[in-house]
Amino acid sequence: MKKLLVIGIIILLVGMSAPSTGINVEKSTVSFDGNTLYVGGSGPGNYTKIQDAIDDASDGDTVFVYDDSSPYYEIVNVFRAINLIGENVNTTKIINNIDIYKPTLSLNYGALVKGFTIIGANASNFIGGIYVSGNDNIIYDNNISSNTGIELHGSNNSILKNIIKSNEYGGIRGDGSNHTIENNTIFSRGYDNYGINMENSYHNFINNNIFVSKEGHPCIKFFWSVENLITNNTLKHGGIWFLFCPSYNILSNNTIDGKSLVFLYNISDRLIDNDSGQVILVNCDNITIKNQNFSNIHYALHFYNSNNCNIIDNIISNSYVCFSNSNNINFINNIINWNEINYIYSEIYFKGCNNVNISRNTITNISDGISFTSCFNSTISYNNLVDNINDIVFRYECRNCSIFCNNFLSHKLIRKFRHIHIYVPFFSNNTLKNNYWRRPRLFPKFLLVSIYKGDPEHPSRFKYSFYIDWHPAKEPYDIGV
Repeated sequence: MKKLLVIGIIILLVGMSAPSTGINVEKSTVSFDGNTLYVGGSGPGNYTKIQDAIDDASDGDTVFVYDDSSPYYEIVNVFRAINLIGENVNTTKIINNIDIYKPTLSLNYGALVKGFTIIGANASNFIGGIYVSGNDNIIYDNNISSNTGIELHGSNNSILKNIIKSNEYGGIRGDGSNHTIENNTIFSRGYDNYGINMENSYHNFINNNIFVSKEGHPCIKFFWSVENLITNNTLKHGGIWFLFCPSYNILSNNTIDGKSLVFLYNISDRLIDNDSGQVILVNCDNITIKNQNFSNIHYALHFYNSNNCNIIDNIISNSYVCFSNSNNINFINNIINWNEINYIYSEIYFKGCNNVNISRNTITNISDGISFTSCFNSTISYNNLVDNINDIVFRYECRNCSIFCNNFLSHKLIRKFRHIHIYVPFFSNNTLKNNYWRRPRLFPKFLLVSIYKGDPEHPSRFKYSFYIDWHPAKEPYDIGV
């Protein structure tokens, strides 16, 4: 029913493009059901402030805003189910230069906003150009520019055919359910800035939008959000990031920089060797990914609860790789690099994974080259680890893992504090042997590590110790990738 209502309103809006001449104003007027209150222009009784007209309106009325007096320097609060219509989306402007802690336009329930350029206050905060607190609002055909374009709450709200240009904190962010986000163009930039950033949000329909992100940052981020339908979107310079498992979401016909976004759920025995933009697996088995070239996608590969998978012969540039609760993974013969060292979470990350085999890869110029959290019975062998801040990181319950026959390399100009950072429990039974440590060594290589007992968040005992490579290699291994 909501979709039919939205379509009906859009048809109505198209029909409203021909103004009537019902009252004597300088410009022609537009007729709607209910009363129409006019802002701007020079007609008798026209309002000079948008808020004054809204205050005098009733549910079902229309406030029509001419562009003669634009820009309107106001903070506008729409607390009734009215139509707020601007004469021209490019020239009817509402600008907040009044209070940096308030949105330019606030919506409660049942309102339609169309045809405005809405500009938020220039401040380093999350305040949106539009703040939606209630239900059943429609934001249609507007230009929105603010630190956060739209802050979205409530349910059953529709965001249609807008251009959203955000600064620091995202295009659309918020929560709620049953929202429709369709046919928008959304720009985002910078760290912690996403085209859409939704938390605890359900049953949303995200279709046919264009997202343009700063390279390497996600266009769409979901946190604890399920049963969303994400279809036919065009993503540029960034992919989709599900923080926690994306089970029960449906993704189809989305592209990243002209390549397909591959989303598989409950699929077995599949080879992915076509040119893909991003691969997300959920509850899959026996999937092989090979001969891919991923670049600037944030998480190029994201696996959840997927077992017996092979990642072979791929190039991954300026992108992260994440495996969660996935067992029997072979990560072999890949090239992973960043153009410059990224100090924030750049890594090949395994969490809650068992029987992982990482071998014959070249990993260059990233923060945490290979990162294990709560991983068991895994091997890291015959890899080239070059100019990374931490080549290998173990966190928390990592047990029975072996690091052997790797080349730990760095250039002379890079100050190398540590090749390996390990924070593991007592009696973890991890081993370190026969690695090449930047230069030939006649004596054992000692590595300082942190050992804890008890809960890793609040360990009962904590001390420093050493892992020892008793027989380091005297020359680097010939590892062809």
